[in-house]
Amino acid sequence: MSEQNLQSTLSSLSDKELLAKTFHTAKNEQRMTLELLSHLKEVDQRKVFATLGYESLWKYCVKELGYSESSAAERVSAMRLIFSVSGVKEKIASGLLNLTNAAKVQRFFQTEARIFGKKYSDEQKKEVLDKIDGASKRQVESVLFAISPEQKKIESRAGEGDL
Repeated sequence: MSEQNLQSTLSSLSDKELLAKTFHTAKNEQRMTLELLSHLKEVDQRKVFATLGYESLWKYCVKELGYSESSAAERVSAMRLIFSVSGVKEKIASGLLNLTNAAKVQRFFQTEARIFGKKYSDEQKKEVLDKIDGASKRQVESVLFAISPEQKKIESRAGEGDL
């Protein structure tokens, strides 16, 4: 359907019908995003992006799929969390966890391991995730920085270069 036809169709809906269709479309988008993440997982496992000349899944998402750098990073990080901790996909599907916060938590775990040498078990990761059910981005940051104040220092220093 062309954009003009879509707008015409939408403008002819009652407010109640429009809200119902909008809700349905948002749920479809969430479902499709989770499906995309499953595809990305398989592309990553097989390293299929390399056959196209990309050195990473992230570059494939940016150059081939057309995502912005931040959107690609968010999807790759969220995908890694989904497939490394059981129950995350269900949290995202239910709305308890959004893609942004999933990516933020995955980057937190990666930084803890890479910089501080702290590895979290699946159970510990689940405990952290349970603390942020339904939380806003700022609330998630507060929880994560309470767990690892060192990361707050790192992020503060990184932000200073942005001024």
